[in-house]
Amino acid sequence: MAPKADPKAKAKAEAKKKAKTEEPEDESGRMQPPDRAAFDEAAAKIQEGIDALQKKQADLAKKIAERSGGKEEFFAKKAELRAQLDEFSAKIDK
Repeated sequence: MAPKADPKAKAKAEAKKKAKTEEPEDESGRMQPPDRAAFDEAAAKIQEGIDALQKKQADLAKKIAERSGGKEEFFAKKAELRAQLDEFSAKIDK
């Protein structure tokens, strides 16, 4: 036959359960609902910063595009000169 549980241990467990259920709910321990206005204000400040950085990025991208605009013309001229060089090299080899 299996040994039975100690009745003192069983009584202690029941006392702990009662102590937990008898605690009065403390209103100061509850979380307050989030403040929507404060959240919106903080989000607006962050969004303003993001917008400013995006504008700055767009300006820099425009500047980069302006400076690299002559690239196609350069490569066209380079190809033309290379063709001339190849032509002269062919004449020299003959």
